[in-house]
Amino acid sequence: MPSRKFIIARGPIRWFLMVSKSVGIAMPWGRAYLLEPWHQDRLTRLHELVHLRQIQREGAVRFSCRYLWWLMRYGYWRNPYEVEAYAIEAEARERRGAPGKERRSKRLTA
Repeated sequence: MPSRKFIIARGPIRWFLMVSKSVGIAMPWGRAYLLEPWHQDRLTRLHELVHLRQIQREGAVRFSCRYLWWLMRYGYWRNPYEVEAYAIEAEARERRGAPGKERRSKRLTA
């Protein structure tokens, strides 16, 4: 994994995040891009770190194919990769006893 795992999203990646109403995205090359207001949010970083570990565990090609397949088959909220990431994020939120930074993303719509 690269030493700089979390990068402030710029250019096309920032545009994609804004259009998809997301705050971050983990990429197969081992980096997560986050919108600036959420770049330092621990829970957001943890969520994307789970995806980076999934990529490392499954391999970039397998993860990407399965993520897209599950996204089409189950939708965002029931995608097994997202279910895992949100479960770990929820455990951390409970331990922390704080809601974390408010998110302007699809994470708020459920």
